[in-house]
Amino acid sequence: MKACASCAGANRPGAKFCKFCGTGLAAPTAAQTLASLVGLDNLRAALDAIRLEAEGRRRSGRDPRRALALLIIGDSGTAKSQLGPMLASVLHDLQLVARVQPVVVNGLQQDDLDSQKLAAAFSKAKGSVLFVDNAQLLLSPQGEPQAPFNQLMHLMEGSPLDPVVVMAGLPSGLEAFCQRAASRNLLGRFSHVFRIADYLPEQLAQICANALLGNSFSLPDDTRGQLLMRMRWLYRRLKSGGPDIRAVNGRLALDEAAEIERRYYTRGGSDNVLLPEDMGKDVDRVKSIEEIMAAVDDLIGMGSIKTEMRTLHRDIENNRLRASLGLAGDEDDKLAYHFILTGNPGTGKTTVARKLGEVFEALGVLPTGHVVEVDRSKLVGEYQGHTATKVVAACKQAEGGVLFVDEAYALVQGNNDSFGREAVDTLLKRMEDDRGKYVVIAAGYDGEMQEFVRTNPGLKSRFKRTYHLDDYTPDELTEIFNVQAAAKRYTLGAGTRERVLAFFAARCARKTGDFANGREARNLFDDVRSAQSGRLSRQGRAPDAGEMVVLLPEDVPGVATGSPQTLAAALGELQALTGLQEVKDAVSRLAATLNRERVLGSNKPLERHFLFLGGPGTGKTTVAKLMGRVFHGLGMLPTDRVVEVTRTDLVAGYVGQTAKLTDQFIDKAMGGVLFIDEAYGLLPRGAQGDFGIEAVNTLLKRMEDDRGKFVVVAAGYHREMKEFLDSNSGLKDRFSDTINFTDYGPSELQQIFISMCDAEGCQRAPGFDDVLSERLRALHAARTVNFGNARAVRRLFNDVKSACGERVTALQLSEAEQPAAMRLFTPADLQQRDPA
Repeated sequence: MKACASCAGANRPGAKFCKFCGTGLAAPTAAQTLASLVGLDNLRAALDAIRLEAEGRRRSGRDPRRALALLIIGDSGTAKSQLGPMLASVLHDLQLVARVQPVVVNGLQQDDLDSQKLAAAFSKAKGSVLFVDNAQLLLSPQGEPQAPFNQLMHLMEGSPLDPVVVMAGLPSGLEAFCQRAASRNLLGRFSHVFRIADYLPEQLAQICANALLGNSFSLPDDTRGQLLMRMRWLYRRLKSGGPDIRAVNGRLALDEAAEIERRYYTRGGSDNVLLPEDMGKDVDRVKSIEEIMAAVDDLIGMGSIKTEMRTLHRDIENNRLRASLGLAGDEDDKLAYHFILTGNPGTGKTTVARKLGEVFEALGVLPTGHVVEVDRSKLVGEYQGHTATKVVAACKQAEGGVLFVDEAYALVQGNNDSFGREAVDTLLKRMEDDRGKYVVIAAGYDGEMQEFVRTNPGLKSRFKRTYHLDDYTPDELTEIFNVQAAAKRYTLGAGTRERVLAFFAARCARKTGDFANGREARNLFDDVRSAQSGRLSRQGRAPDAGEMVVLLPEDVPGVATGSPQTLAAALGELQALTGLQEVKDAVSRLAATLNRERVLGSNKPLERHFLFLGGPGTGKTTVAKLMGRVFHGLGMLPTDRVVEVTRTDLVAGYVGQTAKLTDQFIDKAMGGVLFIDEAYGLLPRGAQGDFGIEAVNTLLKRMEDDRGKFVVVAAGYHREMKEFLDSNSGLKDRFSDTINFTDYGPSELQQIFISMCDAEGCQRAPGFDDVLSERLRALHAARTVNFGNARAVRRLFNDVKSACGERVTALQLSEAEQPAAMRLFTPADLQQRDPA
């Protein structure tokens, strides 16, 4: 504030008379007014250089003027519209223009852009400044000059010294114009191009304070400190897209100044002294790097990322020390602060991104460290040109902080995804053009992110560091559960923690594709609270306060282990199958072994894979489905799911897709059984052999990486399956159990036929069974390696049904007599068909 020479009273900026004695105060010069505007350092420096150059020209007897044209680019609220009159006054004070009043042309007014009126305005501005506001409207969004812009350039070329042309507008169109190679000749008409950066919290606080001082308020130091924290909070809300923030830059600060005045008067203030409480209750708090790193240490798990953050902290500090000693390298020698975060769902990728933002802010790498979270839906547009606009807007929003791209691999969905590739290309260009303005963190699953980086050579050069977040261990999940319980003011009763740990130990040992890491702890906590509520409601009386906060072991659900009923039913169905005694004995022994582990409380995952060897029609698929139910009933697999595949499901027709297909089916089988029928079909088939081998190699890797999470059953003929195992040494090691399915004998074949009759309500006439027995013995005796077993019986059964139908039709029975006759098989029905 100014002080009166007579009374030393303080006066607000711009005051014409002293508020104490009425003495007239000198009006500020244009340069002083310009200096009072926040930001604009580069513009002030340029004007000072123009002043020095003009003075030098005068001293040497030359015309102090030279061709001056200024292009000013800035977002809304950066005081662009105020610059025309100020610059005209400054240039007038420097005696570079004769008249102080500028001529203003506004791109929002279409009449101003009329060819004759534009020419008239240019002529009228002679001896002063022609100020073109909202100049972005003289260009297309792609930066292509429109007719009024071209006319103005032509006028400037004809009269380069007079008037001085100042154009100001939004980045849309103007930035594109500056970057277009075709614009270089036209851009050369401007002696200076200024970009007004968006205001940072410190600048917003200064603008707000200036407005309050101008209204005769005073701000003690503690109030100023609180104002800064308030503007930091508003800035973060603005950048995160808070719906309650409706203004940007200087307008945001001025709106807040009005709110501060409202809060002052609402509390009954009358001394014009603003207090910290007038700044509002929602404020930010700056954390020291020591506080932030201590908070990082308090994160549960994440051992590797904690080490990486400390390394990052050390590298940044070392780089800063080198710079202070004059040892910093050139621009390309700067540390790379863009990262890739990999990990499964719920491993804390977003949490880590936010912590990295805090670290960067505390170390001075970023001014605010706020995090802007985006995914494909927020970056990829729906029509041509829409994508680049969305990416640029997201990058603009992230300036000063972190742009967190979740599931970044989803940006490009196939070779024909031109919009997705446009998003990546635009992001890479912004990362280069906006170097140092923000940090990009791309996150997603490990494998998918590796493939994503390979889709564009620029990605690998931009993202030089990759941090991986491991799945949480049972102990870590238990700790997360404890923290959540404590936050909700619950305590764990005796034995509850041990029950929770046992739950997570079993859950982690049998992880499926839907395993959610930290969310598993939240889900369990919700289930436990619900179980506690049910337990308390059943006790027949109102619980006291102590009971309401205690979680007991019985509130913790057991791991999904199937049930004895499920096991008994599956084993019963197995025993009811015809024949297959060797198979039944093998499965019974296996069930007994696994049941022992279950009874003894073993949480060891089921690391067993099976070979089913036998001819077609021997029940391999049926037994595989029953085994899924057996394993689930024993609690050794979380589901009884059985996924059936063959070569055609796993092997693609071109390079690079087989592994994806195989992984997809394995993911689908997680927690259950993957049944590969005719697995030997994966062996080389001429030119397609490599694709089959790719499926085998992918399968072997997943059987190792996901041990205990699923069971593989590979089925096929004895000889062909031996060739299959011999084709890769790893296959023999992976399959722990072999179950042989022998051909059915004649009596078993007859039993299968009779079961088919019973299932369809068919009767057998006297003598039919004798002929059937003779026919099946002949069929069995003539069998080859391709004998179909139950399938052969099914074909014979269908033939008998056809023969029966033909015979009865020929009898021309009444409609009432036909149903019974059609259901009765006679020896003649067998004799009419060749069983082969």
